[in-house]
Formats: sequence, C-alpha cells, structure tokens
Amino acid sequence: AGAVTADLDLRQLDLRGVSVESGVSRLAVRLGQPVARIPVDLRISTGFIDIYLPRAAACEIRVDGVSLDNFRQEGLVREGGVWRTGDAGRADRYVVNIRSTGARIRLHRE
Repeated sequence: AGAVTADLDLRQLDLRGVSVESGVSRLAVRLGQPVARIPVDLRISTGFIDIYLPRAAACEIRVDGVSLDNFRQEGLVREGGVWRTGDAGRADRYVVNIRSTGARIRLHRE
C-alpha cells in the first residue's frame, strides 16, 4: 500500500469492523457509538493516526510498534500492554489494533 492522507468519517455507518493498511500516512478515523464489539485494525508503516470516538464509547487499544500517544491523558488505563477505558468490558466497544514501525497516535473523545 502507498502513502495515504485520509479522513474516514464512519460515524453514520452500521459498522461490523474497520481495516486500513497503508504506507506513510496521515489518517483520521471518526467512529460513532458502537452497538456491538467492533474490531478496528489500522496498519501503517509510519505517520500520524487520529482516532475520534464518542466520549461514551468503550474501547481498548493495542499498539504493536513504536508510538507516541495521549491515551493516559484521555483517561485510558494501561493493563497488560492494552489501553482501556474503565468500561472496556462492555459488549458494545471498539477493539483497536494498531501496527506501525513509528506513529504519533492521538485519541479524541468527543
């Protein structure tokens, strides 16, 4: 996959999963309130990732690779290599897997 600059506004869709694979990227993914367990798989070689979630959305985030993030500042807690919201055990949540050789990742709770 090549270089990508994308703003994926998926808030109005009935998602079952999201998968994005690209090279050097600047990627924004905007997600609505989940109604089930929704896997989100983001693979970029290097770049910037912005994930927008509703404040009420539960999530867990796993990062494989080197990254700079703001997860703690957004209220997530790290447990066993996974960042989670306090209610990440809910059935309706996002399960985000990010693979990158180097990325700046920002979570935005709206």
